Amino acid sequence: LDKFEEAIKDCNKAISLDATYTKSYLRRATAYLALKKFDDAKRDYEEVLKLEPENKTAREDLKKLDQIRKQEVTNIQKNTNNCYNNNNNNKTYNNRIKTS
Repeated sequence: LDKFEEAIKDCNKAISLDATYTKSYLRRATAYLALKKFDDAKRDYEEVLKLEPENKTAREDLKKLDQIRKQEVTNIQKNTNNCYNNNNNNKTYNNRIKTS
């Protein structure tokens, strides 16, 4: 985690020196993605596309980001359902023990 945070700081500094240097935005977006800071990563990819509308890397990574976000939502939903099901199973089990 420290390496990604350090990379973000380095990119922030580079961007403060030259706000048109797209490589810094791409590297920072990659670090944000690794830290699951999806909104920040998306913002950086979009900034690259404002500066360089034909930037293939930013376009591809933005598509990947959307896929990752969808997968994260699916995983959260599965975990929520598993917790709900486990909780109901525990209640049923506890009720059986009480009535025995």
